[in-house]
Amino acid sequence: MSFRRRVKRIFFQQFLDAVSKLTNLQETKIKAQKENDSILEQAAMQEQKLLLSSVSSNPIAALYSKLPADNFGRSYLDALIFDGSGSPGANASQTQILARKLSGLISKSIERRKKILSDGGPRFVGLRNYFELLGKTDSDFWKVLWQTIFWTATNVFFHFLIGLCLALMLNKRFRGNTVYRLLIMVPWAVPSFVAAFSWRFMFNYPDGLINGILRVAGFNAINFLGNPGLMLPTCILINVWAGVPFMMITLLGGLQNISEDMYEAAKIDGANTWQKFLNITLPCLKPVASIAVLLGVIWTFNMFNIIYLVTLGNEAIEKDIFVTFAYKSFRTHGDYGGAAAYAVIILSILLSFASRYSSLLEREERKGRT
Repeated sequence: MSFRRRVKRIFFQQFLDAVSKLTNLQETKIKAQKENDSILEQAAMQEQKLLLSSVSSNPIAALYSKLPADNFGRSYLDALIFDGSGSPGANASQTQILARKLSGLISKSIERRKKILSDGGPRFVGLRNYFELLGKTDSDFWKVLWQTIFWTATNVFFHFLIGLCLALMLNKRFRGNTVYRLLIMVPWAVPSFVAAFSWRFMFNYPDGLINGILRVAGFNAINFLGNPGLMLPTCILINVWAGVPFMMITLLGGLQNISEDMYEAAKIDGANTWQKFLNITLPCLKPVASIAVLLGVIWTFNMFNIIYLVTLGNEAIEKDIFVTFAYKSFRTHGDYGGAAAYAVIILSILLSFASRYSSLLEREERKGRT
């Protein structure tokens, strides 16, 4: 049997196994849901009660409640955000609703709040959650911070490098150019959760497609999603596959806006291909590339689906970035205060990126007017 036929046979067998596993999983979930509907409903009610911040436990709400009814500040807040019933008014703008949500997030980040079904309620702890994250050199925060930086920088670097190479190649006219562009855009069009589960099945140990190919080639199977040292690099590989098309199509648009006259003039002056790339292509691509890279940083920094769904069920910290670790603190450890503190830090970092992105857009708009 040829190598190609063996690979096809392994792929078909893995596809049948995946369908069978998904069917069994769905049947198990339906059965468990029918048996535990009442338990889940009670747990959801307790979770809702605990997550709703009362006046006595929420420092911001407590401060608000102490304002006199005729106080200008309180009446102004009532008119601005609330309709008198404690919920956002019908005329509240998105900014006002966002301000309300942010106040709740910040207030929770200065509380100590334990698991849903525990009898310990929230209590005010000031900035202790932040000190526990930032003040200890052995804190998980610093390890997760380094992993987040490594994750973001590595992904964006390969997004840009591979995307630029593909854009330069597809910017040339050749037969089938349009078809290749459409094929390369497929990973960007696939929903992230579909891509994550597909790659999870392919990297499955020991019977996944990737390990099947390794065995056919004479290598031993590798536990990509069980080895702490390989989980993050595996997720990086998947995210690079998913993110390259966006960078490629953005840079391709920038390349097509560069005038051919500039290259013709450089050719007359005796410039070679490398000199034209350094002195014409890169400078002309800089405005588009800066915005694309910054958007890539924002999206990659906050990429939850790929890491969480690919490594689903594995609690090792070696594969976590900020967003997945904050979610783990909330769902697994029940540390709502710590998770909220993480969320505030993540929001602060993303706001700085967004501010930079906004300034770049404004600069390009000013250049366009002049």
